Amino acid sequence: MWVLKGEEGLWDAPRSGRKKMWQEADIQYLEERCALDQRTYNSKQLSVLLKQERQVELSPAQIRKILKKKGLKWKRTKTVQRTHPNPEQKQAKKADERDIKNQGRLVVCSA
Repeated sequence: MWVLKGEEGLWDAPRSGRKKMWQEADIQYLEERCALDQRTYNSKQLSVLLKQERQVELSPAQIRKILKKKGLKWKRTKTVQRTHPNPEQKQAKKADERDIKNQGRLVVCSA
């Protein structure tokens, strides 16, 4: 090909394929939103947010790939149990902890 077109024949020609469904402004919006909000988002939540706010449909996997290419660290959110499963066990545990602390403070007086 380079024989016919010379040096221009070596450059890549436009390829067929699907166009990007998102613009750079959409990703900047996600970055700003994550920086301003006092919460964390997972990829599913970002996908829903992008669909609601910007009418752009991207899968959670695609969002992860784009943000990874941008150099953003991606971590899974951890689920944390908000309350103790059994209030009686919790109170018993606290009582045991108090007993252990108090045992160290006991002073035995012998007359």
